[in-house]
Amino acid sequence: MRHHIAPLIATALFAGLPLTAAQATGPVTVYETPPEIVSPPMARAYDWTGGSIGLRVGASFGENFWGERGLGLASTPGDWDGTPFGLSAGYDLQSGGLVYGAAIDYAGGELIAGSTGNAGFGCAGGTCETRVDNQLAIRGRVGVAMDRTLFYATAGLASGEVRGQAVVTNGSDRLTGWTAGLGVEHALSDNFSVNLEYLYTDLGRLELPNACATDCYTDVDYGTLRVGAQFRF
Repeated sequence: MRHHIAPLIATALFAGLPLTAAQATGPVTVYETPPEIVSPPMARAYDWTGGSIGLRVGASFGENFWGERGLGLASTPGDWDGTPFGLSAGYDLQSGGLVYGAAIDYAGGELIAGSTGNAGFGCAGGTCETRVDNQLAIRGRVGVAMDRTLFYATAGLASGEVRGQAVVTNGSDRLTGWTAGLGVEHALSDNFSVNLEYLYTDLGRLELPNACATDCYTDVDYGTLRVGAQFRF
C-alpha cells in the first residue's frame, strides 16, 4: 500500500508547481498598442469683436444745381469733384455669423460742384459753386461674417460745412443730414483689414439768400466710393 500512496503524493505536489522553461515552449502571441492618432488642429475662425482705427480715401460723384423757388428756374447741373480723405474709429461685436457695431468718421478734402448759369438763371461770374468740407458722420453697421470676410450695411447721421458762392459767398452753413451705404471688409491678418464701401450722403438744403433775394437754394447730396485700411485690436 505504501507503493501506491507515494506516486499519488508526488503527483499532487508537482501539480502545484509552475511550468518549467521547457514546458512553456510554444507560440506566444504579442499584442502591440496601436499608435495614437492625432487630429490636425482646426483653423480658428476670425473674430470681428473689438475696436478699430483706420484711414479712408474716396471719390465723390453726382450732380448739383442752384434753384429758384419763385419762378422755378435752375442752373445747369454740374458734377461733384473731389477726393475726400480722413479717419475712422469704431467698435464691433460678433454673435455667431452676425456682426454689429458703430463708427465715427471725419473727412477733409473739399468737394466742389460748379453748375453754370443759363438764359433763365444767371450766376455772377458764370459759375454757381457749391463746396463741402469737414464732413463728420456717426454710423451704425450690421453685417454677415464669412470667416475673414464681412459684408455689411451701414447708416447714420452726417454733417458737413457747405458754402455756396458765385464770385462772393452767397450762403454758408453747417448742414446735418443722413448717410447710408454698403460695404465689404476683409481681414488680412488678426490685426489688419481693408475695406471697400459705397455711401450716399444727403445733407439737406442750403439757402442762398444773397444769390436771388430769399428764393434761391441748393440741395446737397452725393455718392462716395471709398477704400480704407484698419488696425484692429
